[in-house]
Amino acid sequence: INSGADDIYYTISKNREEGFFVSNRTGAVTVKHSTCCDDIYSYKQISYIHLKLEGNVKELLAGGTEKNIDSAYVDLYIVDKLHDAPFLVQSVPVDKDGNYSAKIDAGLDYKLVAKRRSYLSAINTLSTKDKMQDETFVSNFKLSKLPTHAIAIENINYEFDKAELTASSKIILDTTIYKIMTLNPEIIVELGSHTDSKGSTEYNQKLSQKRAESVVSYLVAKGIPEQNLKAQGYGESQPIAENKHKDGSDNPEGRAKNRRTDFKIIGTITNFGDEE
Repeated sequence: INSGADDIYYTISKNREEGFFVSNRTGAVTVKHSTCCDDIYSYKQISYIHLKLEGNVKELLAGGTEKNIDSAYVDLYIVDKLHDAPFLVQSVPVDKDGNYSAKIDAGLDYKLVAKRRSYLSAINTLSTKDKMQDETFVSNFKLSKLPTHAIAIENINYEFDKAELTASSKIILDTTIYKIMTLNPEIIVELGSHTDSKGSTEYNQKLSQKRAESVVSYLVAKGIPEQNLKAQGYGESQPIAENKHKDGSDNPEGRAKNRRTDFKIIGTITNFGDEE
């Protein structure tokens, strides 16, 4: 299609197999000279690989059961080395039964994100590289409603008596809270930090606040907007296990459970995005 002449305004039709472009190449209908003026040309691919994506989006209920969900949509992003971040190419709505379908192109890596307001988003990946014949891909999703209770994140550890995150804790944050926040940029989250009962109540309160703030600072440094995050230290006030056994002896296992960080969705940004 691209020649040595002036070729501009390349446009692909909705069926992806044909389109238009403007060119002043030789062979135009002009009577002046061979490359006088621009004309509109159409093109059609002689051989085209038909690739289709289909699937469904369901709500995941308590106990692992599922039900159909409507008013959701699936965003299709292309991932390549030329862009710092995946870029959106299609937003496909589901029907009343939660089913969707879309035409996709060969030779690409896709990121698929299923979304619905008041639900946690879900992500799948798909590659059509090296595909040489027609094929239909299936990608299903299960969405859970935004939780209203605090969710403990295990293995968020700190140096003894300090607020700095350990290297292993940063990996845990990357694969849990950070991932959730990037997939659901409209949610506002409280990061809560807790201690066991060793030390004074006042000291534990201050330490837990600093630890919660260190989590927020880490996420902000990775690009999560500060307005979406709230640091809250609870000290020793909300234990989930006994710090001591009934006979008064120390309970190391219980203390370890109480030294925790959790997150809780406390709201959403009003009028976020364009979805209804």
